[in-house]
Amino acid sequence: MLLLISSIQTQTLPCPVHASLTQRNKCELRTHADASRTPAKWNLRPSTEESSVVIYFQSAIMDTCLMVNYEEGRLEFRSDNVSTISILKESINKYALEQRKRDFRCTYNIVEESVPHALELIHPKVRHNILLTQKVQLIAPLKDVEIAEGEGAVTAPEYQDILKRADSLIAEYEKNNTLLERLFGMIADLYIDHFKFQHLDVKDRVPQLMKRLEQYDLESVKAFFKQDPQEQQPTSEPRE
Repeated sequence: MLLLISSIQTQTLPCPVHASLTQRNKCELRTHADASRTPAKWNLRPSTEESSVVIYFQSAIMDTCLMVNYEEGRLEFRSDNVSTISILKESINKYALEQRKRDFRCTYNIVEESVPHALELIHPKVRHNILLTQKVQLIAPLKDVEIAEGEGAVTAPEYQDILKRADSLIAEYEKNNTLLERLFGMIADLYIDHFKFQHLDVKDRVPQLMKRLEQYDLESVKAFFKQDPQEQQPTSEPRE
């Protein structure tokens, strides 16, 4: 039974499933596993050299990575997603409390650059699902135009493409009609967990974040994450 958690860290990983990770951060993991041979998409390849085991995971939704390195008396996690570390922290502390482990030590090292990195990883899926939703919402009005004015009334190429692919767009939307909401929820969790490690409760600011997500712009979301939640936001003076 492993009793000691020596470190839990969040930083960019040399994960083979994301070449961009090694380009964004000079930090390297010293492990016994050969990262170049690690399979993508949730497959495991442990290395038992020197009684150490290293396992890599990749999130199917956010594409972030988790490395687990464990040996006798020591367990280390590294991830480029703060929320992953936050979940692990809560689970480990709960286990230690339930098992009444006294010889238990847990340390953390949170790298600030991992937050914009995670936002950039999730950005393509957010953008794709926003555009998909907008296109599906246009299908009925465009069909109404063709019914009222005759076939060929819609002349703009982008609208013609929507009508041409209407069935496939609707099928994709219905298959993943909750994905955008889940992605927004993950961004909100990332925001909460980011400041949780700074001992700040920012749940009351989540509605403001959701308003930004409704008018989604990656740079605007990044800017919101950088704001000091303890600073009083300026309010407009009431007009007389």
